[in-house]
Amino acid sequence: MSYRIEEKISLTKYDSYNFYEYLKNLGMKKLYESRLINTTYFDDNNYRMFTESEEGTRPRKKIRIREYDKNINNEFFFEKKLSTFEGRFKTSKKIDQIYKNNILNKGYYDNDYGLCFPKLIVSYVRNYYQLFGTRITQDKQLEYFDYCNINKKVSDPFIIFEIKSSIYKSIEKLNSFIGSKNRFSKYSRAIIKLNL
Repeated sequence: MSYRIEEKISLTKYDSYNFYEYLKNLGMKKLYESRLINTTYFDDNNYRMFTESEEGTRPRKKIRIREYDKNINNEFFFEKKLSTFEGRFKTSKKIDQIYKNNILNKGYYDNDYGLCFPKLIVSYVRNYYQLFGTRITQDKQLEYFDYCNINKKVSDPFIIFEIKSSIYKSIEKLNSFIGSKNRFSKYSRAIIKLNL
């Protein structure tokens, strides 16, 4: 299990362009092609994961299924993101279509939250970069869908930059010019904007 640092910056389209140009001038390079990500989030019927995320409770977790565009091999990833007192880490396990359909239809039992069901889908385009040996992602074209009513969707105008680094790697060089960071949870934003 390896802990990692995740620092997010949510920006308007205009500010995002300026910030991107600034990072590019500092030497930021594209790692590989952008891709569309669709993530289905689970929660219990009391939305405890959402509540704990909003309150900043630790330990807490998010449970989700992630898939990428051009998914010709029907590969899906069952993920848990954990925030603990020691730090943050993510577990990811490749699953097949049968397992995916099973937990989407019957729910997933979690030892901490009990039976959890799919609540919403978050869709966005992700770009991948590197600067000073640290990975930076840019998420844009965010859309939130109610899982039980897929016609109910909301777009989010913000563009999210996220610094992802090993907890053991210094990101002081990045922090020196990033300035103020802010908390941005796609899952929490989706819950609020969809009025779930």
